[in-house]
Amino acid sequence: LAELKHALDFIAALKAADLDSSGLDPGVIKQLREPIESILDIDSPDDPNLRVSLEVYLATGNASEATYNKVKAAVEKRSPDVKLYTLDRLKRKIGRLTGLIPLVNDMCVNSCMAYTGPFAKDHKCHYCSEDRYDKARNGRQHFYTIPPGPQIQAYY
Repeated sequence: LAELKHALDFIAALKAADLDSSGLDPGVIKQLREPIESILDIDSPDDPNLRVSLEVYLATGNASEATYNKVKAAVEKRSPDVKLYTLDRLKRKIGRLTGLIPLVNDMCVNSCMAYTGPFAKDHKCHYCSEDRYDKARNGRQHFYTIPPGPQIQAYY
C-alpha cells in the first residue's frame, strides 16, 4: 500500500510540474523560452582558447579530472600563449552555450532511491536506512539528469 501511495505522489508531482518550479537554473529556463537562433562560434578570435579547450576535454572525456589538468599543464608549458580553460570553467561554458546543464539530486549511497518528489525532504533511505547526509550536511551520493527540453532544443 505504501508503494502505491508513493507512486500516486510521484504522479501528482509530475502533473504539477512546470519550468518555474523545476529546479533548473534560471538561465536555462530563459534559454528554453528564448532559444539561441544562431550557429555557435567556437573559433571566435575573441576566445582563441575555447576550441583547443573543448578538443582536450573531448579527448580526455573518459579520463579523470587529474588527467585533464595534466594535459592542460603540458599544453600551457609547451605553448605559454595558450591558456586552456579550467575544467570547471569549461563545463560552465559548455552549459551556457548548449543549455545542457544537469539537475543534481541526492540519492541513496546504495542506489536504492532518489531524494526527489515525495522523498525530497527525507533524511534516510526507505529501503536500507542509510543516511542521506554526511556530518557536514552534504548529500553523500548524487545523480545527474539532463532534462529532455534542453537536449531536444540543442538539436535545432
